[in-house]
Amino acid sequence: MFDIIIIGAGPAGLSACQRAKELGLNYICFEKEHAASTLMAYPHGKDIHYYPATVQVIGKLPLPEGKAEGTLKAWQEFSKQVNVKEYEEVTDIKKEGDKFKVTTSKGSYESKFVLLAIGVQGSVRKIEIDCDDSKKVLYRVPDPKAFSGKSIIVVGGGDTAIEHAVLLKDAGAKVTLSYRKPEFFRLKDVNERAIKESGIPLIFNSNVKSIKDGKAVLDVNGQIQEVSADCAAVFAGTIPATDFLTKIGLKLENNKPSYTTTFESADIPGLYIAGDLTKQPLIKPAINHGVLVVDEVKKKLGK
Repeated sequence: MFDIIIIGAGPAGLSACQRAKELGLNYICFEKEHAASTLMAYPHGKDIHYYPATVQVIGKLPLPEGKAEGTLKAWQEFSKQVNVKEYEEVTDIKKEGDKFKVTTSKGSYESKFVLLAIGVQGSVRKIEIDCDDSKKVLYRVPDPKAFSGKSIIVVGGGDTAIEHAVLLKDAGAKVTLSYRKPEFFRLKDVNERAIKESGIPLIFNSNVKSIKDGKAVLDVNGQIQEVSADCAAVFAGTIPATDFLTKIGLKLENNKPSYTTTFESADIPGLYIAGDLTKQPLIKPAINHGVLVVDEVKKKLGK
C-alpha cells in the first residue's frame, strides 16, 4: 500500500513527487499523457512567465527563464528523477474505510492518501467547420515556423488565441483572426498590446463556416465574407473535467471542489486538492501546494 498516490504530473504533482521522495514516503504518480503535458501544447517561441511574481516558491521544481520549450524540457527531465507512471490514466477513486482504491487504465492500487492535481482542463472544445480535409482544422500549433508563407485563420479571442496569432505572424505566416464576440475582454495586458501592434486583421462578430480551396468563408453578423486561408487554428477553450470530479464524489462550485486550509477535500477526508483545482491556479502556487500537501500527509502518517 502506498502512503500517497499523486494524480497528475504538472507543477503541483511533480513538486509533490519530489517532496514525497525527499521525505521517504512510499508514493507513486499517475499521468494520463506525458509529464508536463500542458506545456506541450504551448507553441515554440512562447515566453514563459511564472505568476504571481510576488509568491515565494518553496518547492524544488526548476523554473528556467526564457521560452516554454525550455521549461518543458526541464520539467520532463525532472520527472525522470521521481516515480511518475506516464500514459496511465486514473479512471476511478473510491474511499474504502481508512484507505483509497485507485483504479487506472492498467490496474488498481491502494493508498492511505490521494493528491488530486489533474487541473481543470478537460478535452479541447471543437467547433464545426466544413472543409475538404480534416487536417485543415488544427487545435494545436506546436511549431509556428511550419506555417511560414501560408495563410492561416486563427479562431478565438482569448490569450491563447492571441499568443498563437502573433507567433504565427512573426514566423512568416499570413494571419487573420476571427472572434465570435464584438471585442476582446479579460486579455492580459501584454497580449492586448501585442495584437494591437501586430497589424493582424481582426474580424469580430464572426464564425468560420468552411475552409476550401485556400479560402475561409465567414459569417460576419449574418453577412458572408471570404479571406485567404490554407487552414484554421482553433483556440476555443476546453471542456472542464467535471464528470470525473463528480463521479468520485466531489461537489463542485464553479467547476471546482471545496477544500480546507490544508487543501484537504471538504467532501472526502484524506483526498487532497492542488494546482488548477484550487482558487490559486497558477504555476508558483501549484508548486507550493504539492509541498504543503505532502508535508501535511507526513504529519498524519506520523512518520
